[in-house]
Amino acid sequence: MIREDQLSIRLSPNEEDKNNLRVDIVSTRKSDLAQIFIGKTPMEALPMIPRLYSICGMAHSYAAIQACQSLDDSRSSAIHEALCLNEMLREHVLHIALHWTKQIGTKAPRDQMPVLVQAFEAISLKLLAYAQFDSQPKEKLEAALLVAKLDRITELLDALFFGHALKGWKDLKTSLDLVVWCGDDNGIIARMINQSIRSDHQDIAAIEPAFLPDLSKQDWQQLLQRNKGSAFCDQPDWQDAPHETGSLQRQRQHPLIRALMPAGKANLLARQTARILDLLSVMAQLRDQLKALDGYNAAPILLQKNGAGVGVVETARGRLVHAIDLQDGLIRHWSILAPTEWNFHPNGAAAQSLSRLTPGPGLEEQARQIMLAIDPCIAFDLLDATGLGKGASYA
Repeated sequence: MIREDQLSIRLSPNEEDKNNLRVDIVSTRKSDLAQIFIGKTPMEALPMIPRLYSICGMAHSYAAIQACQSLDDSRSSAIHEALCLNEMLREHVLHIALHWTKQIGTKAPRDQMPVLVQAFEAISLKLLAYAQFDSQPKEKLEAALLVAKLDRITELLDALFFGHALKGWKDLKTSLDLVVWCGDDNGIIARMINQSIRSDHQDIAAIEPAFLPDLSKQDWQQLLQRNKGSAFCDQPDWQDAPHETGSLQRQRQHPLIRALMPAGKANLLARQTARILDLLSVMAQLRDQLKALDGYNAAPILLQKNGAGVGVVETARGRLVHAIDLQDGLIRHWSILAPTEWNFHPNGAAAQSLSRLTPGPGLEEQARQIMLAIDPCIAFDLLDATGLGKGASYA
């Protein structure tokens, strides 16, 4: 039985292509959750968004606000962008702490993880005070306190994840640079990367990704207006094909990623490295954003009453889009297009990568590593139907 909001992945022999596995991906998640807001005003619906989405709640909120916001009002953007960057960084950190530690056979740093989480929450709570729809602080925001919290997060990540060698990542340009940096297995990241480098199966699932292009809001609006049914958001396509979004797509032009994809193919190592580069990029963006907010004075958000709007926000897992139609101040239509639906499309990046695997001992573990590298935002279940293993569920 498939649980609610879950991906079910079945790997089986492919009768039409003996060189690849057949991969069947079924999702029980439907994209029409926001239809509960039909007939409500934006001021009634928007405060409810973070309670509906336990993962990437800030990103969902900001995308919805953008979609409802008056075209000439950008005053609230800075505070919400900082909230989303903070959430994005936290998601990357939690992924490494929860999944990479398990993959390398160690435990998450339990003593320091609560400190990390508290620092993220402190930043979020302070910013949220300036993002409320009703009561907002009268005093201006002091960025120095938030930057100090981020400094503490950086110190902890340097010690716990990077083996006190975080600064060295800015100089990594080639695969040899990466091998040298990881040389002594010092830290969670070095051990994870070394495990992938030494693996004899890391290139099996390499594919040439079709990256989601940087579409404008007008492009998104036209695309979603033409496809208002939930079927499109459940299995989206651009120019009749699914595309990939996320860390690898954002970091694809980085010299290190280009060095790890010499033939344009992304393997497990390239995906893991892209996550680290993305983490560092988001951390730098958040620092700049927090500094720019010094002296920020809260301002009410201006919402439009009629028309169609689109909100686009980057999350740790990829691009999130909300499209909302308003008439006489009431919501008439609301579409949500999440990155998991792109990346885990039945013919998307995950399906293509999984199809390259070879049946036999270790198939489920290899498949699990691919799933976690591409990273769905819901639980998944793997079933090896090749006759050499059985499935297991993973959060």
